[in-house]
Amino acid sequence: MTEQQKTAVLALRRQVLEKVFARMNEKQRQAVFHVEGPLLILAGAGSGKTTVLVNRVANIIRFGCAYESDQIYGGWDEADTAACQAFLHGGTDLPAATEAKLSVSRCQPWRVMAITFTNKAAGELKERLCAMLGDAGNEIWASTFHSTCARILRRDGDRLERDRRRNLLYVDLCGLLRDRLEQDRRQGILFLPLDLQAGEKYRDRRL
Repeated sequence: MTEQQKTAVLALRRQVLEKVFARMNEKQRQAVFHVEGPLLILAGAGSGKTTVLVNRVANIIRFGCAYESDQIYGGWDEADTAACQAFLHGGTDLPAATEAKLSVSRCQPWRVMAITFTNKAAGELKERLCAMLGDAGNEIWASTFHSTCARILRRDGDRLERDRRRNLLYVDLCGLLRDRLEQDRRQGILFLPLDLQAGEKYRDRRL
């Protein structure tokens, strides 16, 4: 491949990736295409942070660092150029073989970890990743801090000389508080009534 041909293919690849993530605005696309090194996104509520995160993960898995790379792999030929042109102007899907040639150092789904704080957010993240990536989305570690750490301990706890057959200990803080309040009541110690049931519901949501 000549330098002129390589330049043309690189430009075509950028056009394809920009169309794949055309729903993002300019700033969002910068985050999506930034793959090498850490990235901090500061944005307000409702500004599309989750959308950027989902699309960034999808880009890492489908194309890797292709957008900012000057490398071309996989034996590019005229059929691949035609497939890209058809995708750009005819609205046809990219063949899997051409998409693979467009990628550079793409990441396996099981090597991606997306951590959030609540089960609701983790569920939404997982659902949207599966919608974009199909079955590959199920292999991504998209969960809460608690669920991720529990999964690691169950899988690799034996490396810490922990018997993986043993159950993890979940401390029932509401139960401990109820027992302590009952002890205080029997001893005549006054206390303010607490809505323990609401506390338990909050705990369940957090776990």
